Amino acid sequence: MSTVKANTVTAATTNGNVSIVGNGTGKVTLGDGNLIFPDADGSADQLIKTDGSGNLSFVDAAGGKVIQIVTATTATAVSSSSTTRVDTTLTASITPANSANKILVIISQHCSAGGGRAVGDIILMRDSTDLINYSQQANVDDGMGNYFFQYLDSPSTTSSTTYKTQQKRVDQVGIFRTQRTDTSGQAYSYITLTELDYS
Repeated sequence: MSTVKANTVTAATTNGNVSIVGNGTGKVTLGDGNLIFPDADGSADQLIKTDGSGNLSFVDAAGGKVIQIVTATTATAVSSSSTTRVDTTLTASITPANSANKILVIISQHCSAGGGRAVGDIILMRDSTDLINYSQQANVDDGMGNYFFQYLDSPSTTSSTTYKTQQKRVDQVGIFRTQRTDTSGQAYSYITLTELDYS
């Protein structure tokens, strides 16, 4: 960007490309407005920001940039006939690059009820900590399908962090299942962890 500074301001076109030479002040007049270019080159991955008055500067990208994505799946059938919590076998681990970053957790969990009506809970956990309980799933006998959940987490760490789901039956007398398997086919559940830059 510093190459804009020169003795005069000129603009010329060659094959549709515009070449602009500055006047030594960093200011270039374009139509009715002025652009004040930064005095120094920016760093890699930085953006150019305007203050609304034509002054441009290099800035770091705002929070929300994707740092990494981790995915996992399971096809292991798990059944619950009581309120005792058990792992659904859906799990994935991620190591955040910065403790200020957030993890967007997206889950597609296959749930079903069999042998009568069954209501089940799906609990999202970070390591041994409960994050949220997605309650009241698959209430109808033989009702089944993939249920979609999402959660934006702030783990505040740069250590390896594991996300997983647990399940339990909470109502009715049937069996609550995840990843149901029978003669008609195999069901799958999926988890995606996306680290977002909030540093």
